[in-house]
Amino acid sequence: MTRCLGFVLSVVFLLSGQPVGLCKAMPNRHQARQSSHKGHSDHKGRAEKAQSSAGVPASQLERLTHHLFESPSAASFAAVERFAHAHTGTSEARLAWLSLGYERFTDHDYSRAALALEKAHQNPGPLSDYVQLLLAKSYAGANNSKSVVEALADFSQRYSDSLLLSEAAILLAKAQIAEGNPKQAIALLEHRLDPSNPEVELTLARACVASSDFAAAKEILRRLYYEIPTVPESEQAGRLLSTLPSGSGPEPSFEDRVGRAEKFAQAGRFQEAANEYETLLRYSTGNQASAARVALASVLHRLDSDSEALSLLNGLSGLTGDLRARQLAALIEINSSHNDETVANDWLSTLRKEAPNSEWLNQAMQSAAAMSVRLGHYDRALDLYRESGPSQTKEVAYGHWRATWAKAQLDLKGAKKDLEDHVKLYPESSEVPAALYWLGRIAQQQSDYAGASGYYRLIQSQFPHYYYAELSDRQLKTIASANAPSDVSLKEIIPASKYVSPSGSRALLPETQLGKARLLQQIGLTTFAVHELQNVLARSGPAEPVVIELIRCLHAAGRYGQAIEIVKTIVPNYSRVSFSSLPRPYWDALFPRPYWNDLVNISRSNGLDPFLVAALIRQESEFQASAVSRAQAVGLMQVLPSSGKQLARTTHFRYTSPKQLLAPATNLRLGTLMFRRLLDHYDGHVEYALAAYNAGGGQVEEWRSNLTYGDMPTFVESIPFTETRDYVQAVIRNASIYRRLYEVHE
Repeated sequence: MTRCLGFVLSVVFLLSGQPVGLCKAMPNRHQARQSSHKGHSDHKGRAEKAQSSAGVPASQLERLTHHLFESPSAASFAAVERFAHAHTGTSEARLAWLSLGYERFTDHDYSRAALALEKAHQNPGPLSDYVQLLLAKSYAGANNSKSVVEALADFSQRYSDSLLLSEAAILLAKAQIAEGNPKQAIALLEHRLDPSNPEVELTLARACVASSDFAAAKEILRRLYYEIPTVPESEQAGRLLSTLPSGSGPEPSFEDRVGRAEKFAQAGRFQEAANEYETLLRYSTGNQASAARVALASVLHRLDSDSEALSLLNGLSGLTGDLRARQLAALIEINSSHNDETVANDWLSTLRKEAPNSEWLNQAMQSAAAMSVRLGHYDRALDLYRESGPSQTKEVAYGHWRATWAKAQLDLKGAKKDLEDHVKLYPESSEVPAALYWLGRIAQQQSDYAGASGYYRLIQSQFPHYYYAELSDRQLKTIASANAPSDVSLKEIIPASKYVSPSGSRALLPETQLGKARLLQQIGLTTFAVHELQNVLARSGPAEPVVIELIRCLHAAGRYGQAIEIVKTIVPNYSRVSFSSLPRPYWDALFPRPYWNDLVNISRSNGLDPFLVAALIRQESEFQASAVSRAQAVGLMQVLPSSGKQLARTTHFRYTSPKQLLAPATNLRLGTLMFRRLLDHYDGHVEYALAAYNAGGGQVEEWRSNLTYGDMPTFVESIPFTETRDYVQAVIRNASIYRRLYEVHE
């Protein structure tokens, strides 16, 4: 299905985590140079293309600016400056001065940055908006607000289509305030109000304060503080609000305060939500206070403060209607989380009696059902899930699947109805392929080969890149070909999934911005190039030529994980569409092959399938060589420093520092060795080795001892850790995709 343009904001935040802006686009220099280094071979390829099409100067400039970006030194600065002087008056000279100015600016050398940027600014070019804004920011860094005003006075008129307009307006307004002209700042910003850029509103509020228009300032600050509390500007707005004179405007309402707390809770920032609710209790009485206590109890439960939460809930009496139902649902959820079945079921009976049609009843039944799964009362759990009805909540669907699978482990044939119910109740569940597969296995056990074939072929057609599609292919090979597949009635329930290429011609795309992106990338300013392409996407939708250009740009910068995630955002159902349905560059982005020569050679030296290793790396780090996990696992294959040291010792590899694990070749060498040893320990069983790589060998030994399973698919589905089960399935599935995409080339 096509994701038109709700996807755009997701793409913007996916790539940057915040609204587009030149200042916010400035990368950490160390990280940026690592990324640039990772894409070195790609830069070389682009330089060769530039030499053939644009001549030697463009090729030379690209080489010099990338070297400056990767290894800034007096020599690299001097080399770019010599190039700029040697090509005075050319477009290449302007780009050289821009790259010099940018590097000086990121080093906080504002005076020399301004000198370089002034030279770049002398002759207009496609990147003049970047030059002018960077020049103004250099003046601002030197506390020269007068020059900032002069530099940006005509910015909006000259660059009306620039994505830097808001950034320039904010900088100009701050300079105008500093110069004692807040009314000019107000006039400028009132025309640029943008809900996606709270910094504009915060700057406008500061201008209002500077001009003593406290009522206007308070209105803006209240919105920032209460309506969008999760943005950084919100806390600044709160501090500024507290400085306004009394009587500047109406005080916040109960609804304002509740809204702020709820938004924190929705964002998973439960401690801040709890703080807000506790503050709210000081301003409320009666039903408002009761509502705040119930909401606070729910948040405290998320913070594992259940005794305090229960004290709040049990201390409330006389509640009616929806608030009473919410109180009971919270009591059921908390008691269920402690597996206190008697108390939870008593409260559930009360809720059924008092509010049989409340939305809170369904939520409470799902909490009780999850408790029943944990207690091993699977029939009770399944009854509660059926009673609560269909749900698109992943947690609910997975809870139902756990109960269904637990029954299936004990009696696969006896779980047939529950497997069918899972597909009917949760048709968009990620467990639907598993339910269909095990229904096929039931049919096969009953010698209904036509029925089994129908299930397996349904999986292959609707879920072609899932783990269970691979298993279905194996099962189909064991079924006599004479058995034509019978029709599966459940297929009508499963939502169709296909990718529709966005309509529109490349001729309609803003080639000016595409050209700007290429120029920015040429001189090493890849982050800005990405933002230009984002802006094109925001205007034109997910046009394939732009997405492909963005993929190329991200790969050139070594940002493979971001390329994976952006294509997932555009085609979230990619695992359900055929290879031919998507442009080939989309698949190359989803399943990239960086460091491929090293990966193949090192994998084969350890007797490993390179495609399996690539799939493992994709799952571990998405090919980010600098990735470090919360557990301090490092690099492509997420090797723990202690493991790296031990492995190096046994192979006489010189290992002096955990930083060595950031080098792709070193990480590959040690990571593949570790996986090889796991495979040997488990007699070549990939599933056991992958489970051990993710959860540790001790856990796998415990599962092998305690789980009842007759074959490997049963073991994998029975892994108690959801993360490990999904990990094993994902790596095996992705290895198959890698093989089908690239095996012919190998």
